[in-house]
Amino acid sequence: MKSLQRSVRLCIAGISLGLAANAIAQTSVEYTFYNDPFYLSDYVTDPAAVINKGLKQYEWQVVEQSPGLVQALLDHKGYKLRLNIHYSDSKIWFDEVSAENNNCSKKPCEVEQRHIDRWRMGLRRGIAKAITDEAVKDAYNAVYSNK
Repeated sequence: MKSLQRSVRLCIAGISLGLAANAIAQTSVEYTFYNDPFYLSDYVTDPAAVINKGLKQYEWQVVEQSPGLVQALLDHKGYKLRLNIHYSDSKIWFDEVSAENNNCSKKPCEVEQRHIDRWRMGLRRGIAKAITDEAVKDAYNAVYSNK
């Protein structure tokens, strides 16, 4: 009888863990770290300007810019990385377009993911710093413009 009770408890515990894991998997966000959007507050009045500041800081180039979209290119050490950076008044988000390695003798060339990750992280840092600069300006103006 004790063995049956133990088996039932183990089955219930296993089913509970399985349901919990399934619930966590279903509620997980679909973004990867490098594609996570930046949510903007009111102090960011021009998202395109914030994006352009971040691009300049890490030597990315604007290939094309239209309302709501900046197409960016990083050409560095034989690698070419292209991104689409979308924006609205409330957020900035990213889509990877392509990554190429032009410095190899046999085509197609592998692109090392660690390089892509590092360059995209740099771009995110640049944009995050530009957003932070806007927040600091807003806070400064809120404190000192009323005196």
